[in-house]
Amino acid sequence: MKKNILYGLSVAIMLISCNSDELLINQDGNRAIETMIQSDLEGLVSMGFDTLDYHKIGDFYVVEGDIMIHKDNLQRKVVTRQFHTTNTVTSGQYITIGVNNYNLLPAWANTLSVVAYIYSQYTGLAVKFVGVNTNADIVVSKQSMGDYTCAMGEFPGTNGKPGKNIYINSTFFQNIDSFLSTDEKVFLLMHEMGHNLGLRHSDCMVNGEGDGGYGRIQISGTPYNDLNSFMKSASCGYSWTSMPEYDELTLSTLFPEVEHAIHFYNTYLPDDHFLVSIEGHKLDRSIFPVNNTYAFRGWRNDPSLNSIFDYNTPIYTDRTLYPAWETKGSLISKLASSYNGHVADSFTLSSPAVVTLTVTITRGLNTWEELINDGETYADIVGSDYTEQINIVDHVSISSTQTEFTYTKSIVLNPGTYYINAYLTTNYGQQDIVSGRHGHVQISAEYY
Repeated sequence: MKKNILYGLSVAIMLISCNSDELLINQDGNRAIETMIQSDLEGLVSMGFDTLDYHKIGDFYVVEGDIMIHKDNLQRKVVTRQFHTTNTVTSGQYITIGVNNYNLLPAWANTLSVVAYIYSQYTGLAVKFVGVNTNADIVVSKQSMGDYTCAMGEFPGTNGKPGKNIYINSTFFQNIDSFLSTDEKVFLLMHEMGHNLGLRHSDCMVNGEGDGGYGRIQISGTPYNDLNSFMKSASCGYSWTSMPEYDELTLSTLFPEVEHAIHFYNTYLPDDHFLVSIEGHKLDRSIFPVNNTYAFRGWRNDPSLNSIFDYNTPIYTDRTLYPAWETKGSLISKLASSYNGHVADSFTLSSPAVVTLTVTITRGLNTWEELINDGETYADIVGSDYTEQINIVDHVSISSTQTEFTYTKSIVLNPGTYYINAYLTTNYGQQDIVSGRHGHVQISAEYY
């Protein structure tokens, strides 16, 4: 996972620092600690931070290279990764990440989307990148930090919310937007956002960071010093590959999944359904009541049935949902069927509806291995409310002797226009000629 950046010159070699998120160790170090207000110094030390090379940016003290502590939060009890104390960002909440201007989007939007997705997958938090938004819970901006610091993250305050700021260095010795690869940017911002959530450097013990009487309790099952952690004290120049084992354990321990009870009013469904936070507390679209006479027209937020429930909005509290019904009309069927290349169809829903999707893929004279490795034979549904791709590899093994498979699911879709697409590869030649492979892909959508 680790990727050291080496720049060979005849007189100098720059290495990734083990003490901070910097590429150069030799900085103008050892600023005069005696100039710090004594109460602030004591506050930082009591939180377990090394104050030897601290400096200030506005109202923030910067310690250990990349951790920002607001002067108003110097006395709070922080939580550290693998060595935790008492408080942390509250799990089970929706956290937005934004940037402060459009100039950051080309180089950092994709990275922030990936980071938000990873944290959502491995914690009980629902994290989303929301573009340019200075009102987001975490705001990413550029800040001058000298030549060799890549970025900094702000520790949270006492309200259970994340630290507000992540600063990316605007005066890095290279253009940081293009100097770091996408994977290096992901690793860097996973690390900095970790600070915003209250995570300390994973090698705090070997670096001599004290507990100041606030506790330094090692999380059960994690090592004394994790060399593979994305929270170790050097992060600039390492590439993200996958979630390290002990970081996964730490995140699930500090930010556990949260369950909420959903009561379905006046239906034959089980009285309560518990939501798990892995997908951001979203209700499963396959949960709906069935009636022989009436068509289900979606969940509503209120008993008057005026407010349509949005499946893409996370749920953060226990709540009641109300079913809407309508007399069944004729069954409507849409079909995209391809014997060669791409075929599409579309449909528009004026109200929520239960839509049954059926996908059939016949391999013909193709092998499953060819179709799986090629990656261009599949079906999907695409809409503003819902998108899903049905891939062969999820349903058939390479060595399978079956000639086709069928996949069916019924889900609730909210109003909007949806496109169904059938894709059959032509990379092995035309499929539908006499000497072709004669494969077939189709997807149907049926609803009342």
